[in-house]
Amino acid sequence: MKARILGVVAAFAVIAVTTQASATIIYVTYKGVVTSDIDQTGVFGFVDSSSDRYAGKSYTADYVFDSTKGFASDPTNPNLKTISGGSYYSSTSPAVSASVTVNGVTVLVDPSYVSGIWAYPSEQIHIAHNYYDNGIIHFDNYLQNLVLGGQPYLPLSLVGPFTFTIGSSGPNDYGGGEFYLYESNNGVTLEHTDIKAQMWTLTVSSAEISPGVPEPSTWILMLTGLAGVGFLAYRRTKRRSAAIAVA
Repeated sequence: MKARILGVVAAFAVIAVTTQASATIIYVTYKGVVTSDIDQTGVFGFVDSSSDRYAGKSYTADYVFDSTKGFASDPTNPNLKTISGGSYYSSTSPAVSASVTVNGVTVLVDPSYVSGIWAYPSEQIHIAHNYYDNGIIHFDNYLQNLVLGGQPYLPLSLVGPFTFTIGSSGPNDYGGGEFYLYESNNGVTLEHTDIKAQMWTLTVSSAEISPGVPEPSTWILMLTGLAGVGFLAYRRTKRRSAAIAVA
């Protein structure tokens, strides 16, 4: 009986590690133009405390989200679709990566503190945020972008696919973006960059990703499960042979 129980448990272990759920990977891209800026430490090329050195230059923000991470919205609410999370919420951040490109320079944003997608009937917001403050060192870095527009031009969808162009649903359409970076030590500013932009388009697409190759720990669990099943079969065969010999 004990061997039978072990065998059943082992079999379920094998099934559990070989039937992982697939994930929806969401790709988000905003494109627009810089409207105002300050870049004291030259993050995007110009080391200058004066403002508007990048005004008129192209602005591109890219996000990648994993639908299996963070918290999803209440499915009973037809007017809100969200995926959000991060260390601030004591959860895994759904953003896999985030970056902004200005003046031909791409800067990555760590989304571990807070990230998410908020989709309403006439609005979409995407955020990646990294934050740290221990009383001495203060670090704040975020990338946030949004568009406002009417349906059906701006779908109430997290995964797309769609491309929304500002102005396509009327004169009240709006798109904005901001990259912010600030760091100080004992109140002394070490770096300060603030780029604001006007958005022209939002493109959202997605892809279903099947589970990848199991990690070593998963292989060990699978092999242990197979060994348990094999041991159970061996015990049954041994008992059957012994019974035939006695007969």
